[in-house]
Amino acid sequence: MSSAKASGPKVLWFVAFLAIAALWLRMAYIQDAPPVEKLIKDARQYADYGFNLVQHATFSLERNSPAPKPDSFRSPGYPLLIALSIQAGGDRGFYPLMLYYDLLNTPSACGGVNMRKGGWGKLRVPPI
Repeated sequence: MSSAKASGPKVLWFVAFLAIAALWLRMAYIQDAPPVEKLIKDARQYADYGFNLVQHATFSLERNSPAPKPDSFRSPGYPLLIALSIQAGGDRGFYPLMLYYDLLNTPSACGGVNMRKGGWGKLRVPPI
């Protein structure tokens, strides 16, 4: 049996293990994610836009304002996704959005495993 054929199942098991471990780590992180009040920089700005869309139906960066003034400092796509996530998550807030990202990003942990030797078409274990 050639080494390329024998290494295929090993690589597949390794990639499966890597995917499960990556998903488990990501799920463990979102269970203990920091509250929205501790978000900083861009993340906080996007969260503010999302909260203002939900609470005031206004696209605004102003924080804790009873009547925020609309602005266009950021593009509306991601804040809209945050607002929909807040609506869907209720008390959990960002949890549905973070879960969605985790499910989408878990395969990326496996993407570079075998790019060194011809990609996914030729499953080979890199030399150790």
